[in-house]
Amino acid sequence: MNTMRIYLDTKDLIEIIEKSNPISPIDLKNKLTEKNIELVISNTLLLEISEPLIHNSEKTNVMNVINQIEMIPHIFINTKNLIRFELLEALNSFNIGREYNNVNPFTRRFTETLELEKIYPLAKFFIYSLAEIIWKLFEEQALGGFGTHSIKWKNTVFIERNLPNKPKKKENFIYTIRKHLLLYKLKAPNQDAILFAKWIYEKPYRCPSTRLIFEVFHKMVKNIGDIPKNSDLADFSHIQCLPYVDLMTVDRRFYAYVSQAAKSLNINYQSNIRKSVNVILDCI
Repeated sequence: MNTMRIYLDTKDLIEIIEKSNPISPIDLKNKLTEKNIELVISNTLLLEISEPLIHNSEKTNVMNVINQIEMIPHIFINTKNLIRFELLEALNSFNIGREYNNVNPFTRRFTETLELEKIYPLAKFFIYSLAEIIWKLFEEQALGGFGTHSIKWKNTVFIERNLPNKPKKKENFIYTIRKHLLLYKLKAPNQDAILFAKWIYEKPYRCPSTRLIFEVFHKMVKNIGDIPKNSDLADFSHIQCLPYVDLMTVDRRFYAYVSQAAKSLNINYQSNIRKSVNVILDCI
């Protein structure tokens, strides 16, 4: 029996933990256990939940929320390296002439999503709870950063909207892949990044997360009446998990963007997104 995996938006998860809305954490734990379902937790989600620690906010008891999450059946998804994982698989597939295979971005250990073992060689032996790891990150001032990155993100949207000669979408995608290859220090086959990027672009299921984020971003850029929000950057990080989960909650705005992108890609992502936890609960 395959395990179903669901991804809840940060606000939805906090509502469950703090207000038992629309279900209590205990009832959610029991329901997921009974149905063989796992909650998918990304590092972005946990970093968002931890934001009150940085701002000395008392509105959210961060440690309590994280302790409650750890009691619910869950698995972690490595969003930090998801694009790199996809590109590595694409490179391998392209080089040997086989079709692209989906990657496995999941792990049972949160430390692996942050690559702590590069900084702390003994990290794999950590027996700290999830809350203790978050607290250690807080003490090391390794939390936060959404504010600065959000400003850069919004500027990117405005720059794209104001380009005098906008490149065609396919050309823009090729540029995006070449930029990712440089970022992750990956070598294109025979140094031909353009041919490689075109190969990815031909099939939307190749590097699905990378492609979905690209499509949603350009739907947003095209909608000039929509003003980018500070929360958009984190929302994009959540959305990139969509190709790897069975169900996900998104707000109405991103529901529309994902639906538009799915139509363009001819992939039925709409069947995996819901606007509320109540609808998710009805599905499971």
